[in-house]
Amino acid sequence: MSVSPLEAVMTGAAMTFSNAALYSSAMYTYPAELYPTRLRGTGASWQYSLSRIGNTLWLTLLPLVLVWYGGLAMLTVTAVLAWTAALDIAILGPKASQTRLEVLSK
Repeated sequence: MSVSPLEAVMTGAAMTFSNAALYSSAMYTYPAELYPTRLRGTGASWQYSLSRIGNTLWLTLLPLVLVWYGGLAMLTVTAVLAWTAALDIAILGPKASQTRLEVLSK
């Protein structure tokens, strides 16, 4: 949807920064707190591995959405999936702040 190379680079840089700074830190910090201490390494490793597989599939299918339906459809699908994940965590995920790890990971 960019109209110039500079706009495409700036938008890509902003999206990459927001993904790395916000999404990644939240998605890898919160789940690790859900496992008991003795299983944290295994649980976090499995969660990360499965997320990488899902990311590979997603990045394989996303260009097809762009080609078949256009840029707006691609951004809409991305936004819907992001909101779905956020609502899933907000509704189904346990509150992790100010909760002892031993209580949270039971």
